[in-house]
Amino acid sequence: MRHLILCSLLFLIAMPALRADDTTPKPAAPAPVSVPSYRVSPEDVLDITVQDHTDLSKVAVVLPDGTISYPYVGEFKASGMTLREI
Repeated sequence: MRHLILCSLLFLIAMPALRADDTTPKPAAPAPVSVPSYRVSPEDVLDITVQDHTDLSKVAVVLPDGTISYPYVGEFKASGMTLREI
């Protein structure tokens, strides 16, 4: 019987400590950082790869006027655009 009373007392003593851990505030997750999309500039080098079409894969240098030349498309302005826009 003493053993049961002793265990009960230890449980009651430890109980507030257990509850205190449950109510401690958890640190907030850091806010996601918004990274602006890169904009192509003159003299950038674009490595263009087209899967299963090695004839369309090429390295294109953005000319000082902001244009690049690409097969079947011709010359077009790429400066100021994101890679997704191109």
